[in-house]
Amino acid sequence: GIYTNTTWTLANSPYVVVDTVVVFPGVTLTIEAGVTVKFAANIQLEIRQASLIAMGNVNDSITFTSNSGAPSPGIWDAIYVNGGTMTCQFNYCNFKYASNAIWLYEDSLLSIKNSVFDSNVNGISYSPFLFGGARILLDSSNFTNNTGFGMDVTQLFNYSEISISNCNFYNNNIGLHAYGQIKNCICNYNVIGAQIEAGTVDSCQFKYNQIGIDKMFAYTNAHDTVRNCIIDSNSVTGIKM
Repeated sequence: GIYTNTTWTLANSPYVVVDTVVVFPGVTLTIEAGVTVKFAANIQLEIRQASLIAMGNVNDSITFTSNSGAPSPGIWDAIYVNGGTMTCQFNYCNFKYASNAIWLYEDSLLSIKNSVFDSNVNGISYSPFLFGGARILLDSSNFTNNTGFGMDVTQLFNYSEISISNCNFYNNNIGLHAYGQIKNCICNYNVIGAQIEAGTVDSCQFKYNQIGIDKMFAYTNAHDTVRNCIIDSNSVTGIKM
């Protein structure tokens, strides 16, 4: 357990996580630019109504990956974010080989910018049947080669605020599964480019997928707006209703 504000420093990198680490309520774990965090198999980092601040930069990113010499998607578990009223922030971070690189719980506040989710099962996902009000700001990030979802944050049962902009989803099984505001994104070379529930898709591109956009369920009778988009060269269909 981490019970007081703590910094994982570049001087002590890499950090090898051999058992589940919990950041306890009200506490902030800060990770310096350039740090590498390596996880043993099936291990997670839990942010329990606490905060994780991982602010890399363009020259020194932060990496969360496996400690295995022969890693594969899903070999380590997750960064489990249950932030409560505290915000978790990631900038210039790399996530590889996780089951759920960031696993989001209800009532969490999450900001992710300039980050890469590659070769995970799911890049960003959520705990099922959420009833809280998670808020997600995702900007200028790439999701590639994830065997499940690049990002799966539909959160059908709450009133989440989701903003996704300037992101790329390539070579995933399903690039994006979400509702909210989706703008200036590229979803190419996936099995399904995007599954959407309710919201606005603006100025995005869907090319070379099997299905460009898959319109999913609408439990709240909500509808979608798709505008100013390029939907082209998808092998099965452009939009599946």
